[in-house]
Amino acid sequence: MKIKVLALLTAGLAAGSARAELLPDADAPELTQAAQVIAVGRASHTDGTGPILIAVDSFLKGGGALRQLAVSPDFAGVGKIEERQYGIFFLGRRGKGGAYSAADPYHPALVAAPGQSLAASPDALAGVAGALASVLTAPAATLIDPVKGVQGLVTAAPADQAQYVYYAAAQALATIPYPEAGLALKAIAASDQLPARLWAMYVLFSMDEALDDEEKADYVRSVAPILADPGTLGFSASKLANAIDAHVDSPELIPALTVMLGSNEVAVRRAAASVLSRLAAPEVAAPLAKTALNDSDESVRFYAVRGLALLQDPTTAPTLATFDAKQSELLQQWRSWARARFGS
Repeated sequence: MKIKVLALLTAGLAAGSARAELLPDADAPELTQAAQVIAVGRASHTDGTGPILIAVDSFLKGGGALRQLAVSPDFAGVGKIEERQYGIFFLGRRGKGGAYSAADPYHPALVAAPGQSLAASPDALAGVAGALASVLTAPAATLIDPVKGVQGLVTAAPADQAQYVYYAAAQALATIPYPEAGLALKAIAASDQLPARLWAMYVLFSMDEALDDEEKADYVRSVAPILADPGTLGFSASKLANAIDAHVDSPELIPALTVMLGSNEVAVRRAAASVLSRLAAPEVAAPLAKTALNDSDESVRFYAVRGLALLQDPTTAPTLATFDAKQSELLQQWRSWARARFGS
């Protein structure tokens, strides 16, 4: 499992302080395989004075008819279960005192949405995928604990706080193979639900072999107007734009990418300019020269200069270091070229 810095801990889906920790990435298939019991419910008594209690709403693996589970708080790693946390709890062996251990000390739980009807499945991983997908379609207010909020952002609007929960679900879904999660995600991506559509597409772009080139193109065209003016959906729009940047290279999408280039979200503009700069097609010259070259963001301007140089003479395409050192000179050069080519 890769190690990365998490600026927000996904364990704090219903409450917790925002802190940066070094954690292994949560891997839903590994968690599912390691767990003897997988329960969906709400945690309480997490102060360390005794076992953590899980009020169970449903089981995705094992558990039988139990409606309350005790979990030992003695995790070997840095994972944490928060008070009133609602989630998918991955539990290991049951000790002599009756309390379960965490199947993974770093990730005792993944995010879940209260009040969702979870279909029973003989495949535990498919059940976990369904529970995570249900998070994407849950109303923002249902994901936020009314007492403690999420990540300590108790003064933020539910929609803003919920973005962290949606993102945590999307990240976990991206680790699940397409056969278990893909159909549900495609159904969400085809719906009119926002921000669920954006998060589902984000996951699908991240999955190996989930989308062919035609499907990717259709998705990008369908959401380009939303990404151009995401409003309160800036976080999900930015994440989807990054996924598009990493997985799209089609000249057919130049019109959609041009629309994205006019976004009021800088991450969307960067992604659009990045893809356009890689496309060796004459049609990218106009959007790069007329729009990206004059953007307020330095990264967008870099992609414009590099893309135009690659079209004219690839040997002159600057690296980022070269652009940093000679930005004024390069911008003057290419803006003069743009005026001569396209007019003022």
